[in-house]
Amino acid sequence: MSATFDRSFPHATGVESFIADVPSAQFPAFWQTGLIDGYQYRLFSNGEGEIKASDPNQDWVVEIACETAGQSCDITVDGDAPTEALQIADTITQCLLSSEITLARTTPENPIVDTTVTSQENVVAPQNSETEIACGVATVNEANDVATMQRLLILLGEDPGPVDGVLGPASFKAMGAFVDDSNWNTSIKNVISALDALHCERSQ
Repeated sequence: MSATFDRSFPHATGVESFIADVPSAQFPAFWQTGLIDGYQYRLFSNGEGEIKASDPNQDWVVEIACETAGQSCDITVDGDAPTEALQIADTITQCLLSSEITLARTTPENPIVDTTVTSQENVVAPQNSETEIACGVATVNEANDVATMQRLLILLGEDPGPVDGVLGPASFKAMGAFVDDSNWNTSIKNVISALDALHCERSQ
């Protein structure tokens, strides 16, 4: 990322950057929105940010407030935020303080990967070829196959509706972006396998 938020947060999807014609306390000059591992985020150039669930039925928010001069950040949790969201918040604080970014992935058994922004276009991963970044199903922890598929659809930029483990019109519409003639007879396990492979391919 940069001071003008014209670069995406590492591994973020659906990223949009904004510039306020008349900056205010609510909307500073630059800010950015997007998804990180399926969670919505907003980052502002004044050192503030927030993370929310993509599912509107999950009523929690993680708020971030950083003082770049003092190189310190406060993280406030309102509601029952998952551990993954808190890990993402910690990574965001590093970004807002312009320190080296350590990406906290959602699967603890995988190694933590340090990435450093070296140019405006690229985020360069470590040169160790044996290091693997968690992707696809490895980043998802849902109760059943349908919820897992819904979360993967979000990670790939589609909107299946709430991640509730229940198939509905929104889920079928999102599946249709990757599966021909998605319906009640479509194999969810096969869809998960295809989405998993596609997400990992895009994460490389």
